[in-house]
Order: sequence, then C-alpha cells, then structure tokens
Amino acid sequence: MTDTYDPGLVYVVAGAVPINTGFAEGSMVRVARQGDGVRAVVGAAGETAFVESYDERAEVTIRMMGTSRLNSALAGLEALGVAFPFSIVSISTRQTLVGGAARIKRMPDQEFSADMPTMEWVFVVAKATEVISPV
Repeated sequence: MTDTYDPGLVYVVAGAVPINTGFAEGSMVRVARQGDGVRAVVGAAGETAFVESYDERAEVTIRMMGTSRLNSALAGLEALGVAFPFSIVSISTRQTLVGGAARIKRMPDQEFSADMPTMEWVFVVAKATEVISPV
C-alpha cells in the first residue's frame, strides 16, 4: 500500500480566516512546542524524579508568499489585538492541532528581493492539543 501526502489538504483556520492557499514554497506550517512534557531532576544522592510540565503552549509559524491576499487578512487579525480560536488539520497525515486561544506574536519581518518574498506569521497558541488519528 502506498500513501500519498497532499499539501493541498492542509487547512489552517485563525479566528474567521481560513488559510489554505498562498503558502510559500517549501515548509508551509511548523508547530513548535514551548514546554517539555516531562523533565528529569536528579537529587544530591543520585536519585531521579520526573517533573510533569503543564505548559501546553505552541508557536505555529505559517510561511506565506508575499503576494498572497491572506497577508492582509492576517494583518487585520493582528491589528485587532484579541485572542481567537486556532486549528490545523492535515487530511493526508491525519493530524489535528486545536487551540482555544491564540494571538499573532507580531507583524512579520519585511523582505524584498529578486525572488518571491515570504512572510512568516508566528502564532502563539495556548493549550494546544494535538491528535494523530488512527488509519
């Protein structure tokens, strides 16, 4: 059996803004966890204990082509300065990330070159829950 990954089946929704077109070439969406799930602590006598982390934040970076009309919608969302729901669904990989509250960290850096400019939007997502569905 051969599986196929289709980048056209990656859907991001930030507030009321659906983001499924206009992605930059290469990496489109990256999710980086902010907290460790668990960390080990070693006592003076060498005993080890584990400490659970309840930091469920994630930073999600979305790379858009500079010409994408969605950049204007995302700039408007950033200007509102309020939290919004956030989700990512990848049909091909059966992965979902949902966050009840997210904000855009800041406006992207500007880039002008002979190549297609890229705008990187960074979202801070609180209580990001990930699910990988079985086949």
